[in-house]
Amino acid sequence: MQLRKKMALTVAAAAVATLLVPVASPATAGPCSGSRMETLTLRNFRIEAKPVRKTFPSGGTAVLDVTVTRPGEQDPAGMGIPMDGVDPMPAENINVGAGMMINDVFLPGFGITDANGKAKVKISIERYAKTGPADIALYAWNVIQETPCLRVEENGFRAYPAMFTVVPKS
Repeated sequence: MQLRKKMALTVAAAAVATLLVPVASPATAGPCSGSRMETLTLRNFRIEAKPVRKTFPSGGTAVLDVTVTRPGEQDPAGMGIPMDGVDPMPAENINVGAGMMINDVFLPGFGITDANGKAKVKISIERYAKTGPADIALYAWNVIQETPCLRVEENGFRAYPAMFTVVPKS
């Protein structure tokens, strides 16, 4: 019963948000008023992450254990109404992108969540990257529905300053 209630909340939020998108008037040319696609974004995801170790060598690979759940920590429709009291549930098959900043070097990583909302995100640490603390930013993204005129997508973002340290290769 609890899972049904959670899914109903998520679907209801998406349905209400879809209704908020203005509809093109019949007088406009084409189905989407000049081929413009409207995009409605819901901040639906909560992201939790931790590195598998506290240090990674330069030239090696940083590995992050990431968990993505619904609902997000903020209000999904961006209307100032937070969703409290709902237990998080795993978000399956969600794209997770990671960006690592170490000094002046940016390095990307990517993963996709499994049925438990978990993903292993790997970031190759180039040898030219300096050693020191690494800042990580994570972004989760999914398209819920897409038509020729409207895309409804959900996302989440989380930043981790100095999540781990890059050390010289031994």
